[in-house]
Amino acid sequence: MKKILIYNWARLENTNISGGVGVYTRNLISTLLQGSGYDIYFLNSGYSYNVNGKLHVKPSTNIFGDKVKSFEIINSPVIAPVQQSIKNFEYYLQDNSVYILVKEWLNSIGGVDVIHFQNIEGLPLSIFNLKTDFPKTKFIYSLHNYFPLCPAVWLWNKDHNCKKTSFDDCSTCYHRRCYATTKIARSISHSNIAEGINYYLFQNRPSCNDAKIFQQFAENNKSTINANIDVMLAVSKRVKEIFLSHGYDQSKINVSYIGTKAAENALCHSNANFNCKPFKIIFMGYMNEQKGFNFFIDALNQLPLEYTKKIHLTICAKYSRISNRAQLKRIKELRSKFNQLDLFNGYNSTNQRQILQGQHLGIVPVLWEDNLPQVLIEQVAHGVPVLCSDLGGGKEIVNSPLFTFKAGDIKDFNSKLINIFNERSLLTSFWKSAKKLTTMQEHIKEIKAIYEQS
Repeated sequence: MKKILIYNWARLENTNISGGVGVYTRNLISTLLQGSGYDIYFLNSGYSYNVNGKLHVKPSTNIFGDKVKSFEIINSPVIAPVQQSIKNFEYYLQDNSVYILVKEWLNSIGGVDVIHFQNIEGLPLSIFNLKTDFPKTKFIYSLHNYFPLCPAVWLWNKDHNCKKTSFDDCSTCYHRRCYATTKIARSISHSNIAEGINYYLFQNRPSCNDAKIFQQFAENNKSTINANIDVMLAVSKRVKEIFLSHGYDQSKINVSYIGTKAAENALCHSNANFNCKPFKIIFMGYMNEQKGFNFFIDALNQLPLEYTKKIHLTICAKYSRISNRAQLKRIKELRSKFNQLDLFNGYNSTNQRQILQGQHLGIVPVLWEDNLPQVLIEQVAHGVPVLCSDLGGGKEIVNSPLFTFKAGDIKDFNSKLINIFNERSLLTSFWKSAKKLTTMQEHIKEIKAIYEQS
């Protein structure tokens, strides 16, 4: 029986703490368990801390019970997610303690046949030295984000899509994150606050403000991953193009669209009658710049009243009345412009179908190279055509210039939206060109073939 080790920085729990990657990881393991022939192990790191500071591996609980053998690294010097330690890369680049620990742990369980990394956040780069120690083990890395290229995972700098022509801007990116504060916060449940503060302030290292260390980060990642990973799985063609442009080994990168459970019951047709009035459009996601939320609001403000008065707008995004005060004010100002405006404070698997029912068009206006937007897949699966930007992998699902606009271009966005509004038959033709969504069973068949390759 093949032993498969799956790694994700977050625990294997039924939460959204690690977003779409966490959802995918749970779906992956759930589907693998439906067959036979695999002994599934799970490991996470960079999430749990206590003030004794001792680095160790311990068994953990998981949503699958004893069907999965799950373990957790406690007190990793590399905090996850990466945004929490973005300017403390001495640990990521120099630490060997986690590598030695995992090597000993793998030997204690008799090794594994496959290690499938969903990311490498929470681990130091030296973790790939394991390939030398376990040369027969297959190393697979799913490229859900751009971490090896960009410490912030987004390829995004402050307010623009980062072209990565220089590393100078990296030193000012996410400058508010604090390594020590994060460790203190993670430790509070295990000790008193004063003890945590005293311990971790002395353990803190200064932030990295030198562009050279970010260049070293990118170059060391490329050489190490190219040398030690057997297969890289790009979740879209665009992701593969970007990694190739940064010098990653073409022979090792496969395009593998992630499977989703939503695809199993995909409608493959609109769930709404396109002649129904008013015309319903929906934004689902985050109220941040890179997801295109502010751009979306800017574009709607320039949409002529002859259209907005016939549009029912739904915005479904998690918000705080304090941190999202500016966005909420702008939404409030839009209400008088539209036929109707509904605002939902986020969504979940329970109410998602109800929210999407009757929607004519979804909007995914990302300004960054979003690897493969989970929200786009979910909307299409629920029978909602999507108008998306031309960045990232989403346009590969939409697969139509009529439903794709130039990212950040208000004129092009409004032109495409008005065209769909006026030509409702396009909502039917959308399904003729849209890429068929990948089910988990289809995806697992592909993954198993990779696991089994010698």
